[in-house]
Amino acid sequence: MRSFTEMRVFVFFVCIVGVYSDCREEDWSVNFDFQGLSECKRPGDVISGFYRRDKDVIGDGLRKLDKVECCSKPAKWKLSVDYVVANWWSVLDKPNTWATCQPGHFLAGFYRTQSKNDLSNIEEGRCIKAEDHPNSYGKCSDVDISSCIKKAGWCKCPDKTYVVGIHRGKCNDLSCLDKLRCCKFADPNGIGVYPDTAEK
Repeated sequence: MRSFTEMRVFVFFVCIVGVYSDCREEDWSVNFDFQGLSECKRPGDVISGFYRRDKDVIGDGLRKLDKVECCSKPAKWKLSVDYVVANWWSVLDKPNTWATCQPGHFLAGFYRTQSKNDLSNIEEGRCIKAEDHPNSYGKCSDVDISSCIKKAGWCKCPDKTYVVGIHRGKCNDLSCLDKLRCCKFADPNGIGVYPDTAEK
């Protein structure tokens, strides 16, 4: 099995003014059909939800994931961003498995292969955090999207929470991407900072 060492780089971007971020839809309908990296176009943005189109004669694979909602981080965090490649090369090969970002990091994109069109072809997560953000989150929850992911439409994290992990259920189709782990950014004053676990 191919494996990669975790890589870190620092990038700088212009922050959007405001206490919480603005969000926008981004089209992955072509790019995510093929091997390679798909991520939020605006540097420093994180993912809050996914849009899938209906099943058809070509099945229920990754190419049905057509859009993501990308949101800028709260302006209270620094401009510099810690960018990490999360190694998922064997993680989503197994059913009933979580693929998550490192603590304190939020999902910004995927790297996929093209041998098939399955969830197991998501091999890496692109995960980021503000340089001064702790290795923990605000409040987190595991959100069941098992109903919405089976039909055309959006599956999103609750308001002001963002994706930090995805869960593969029993099968390997897109419709078995059945949960999102959604977290708030930590409080910069250290109030209400939760560890990297979902609320039970």
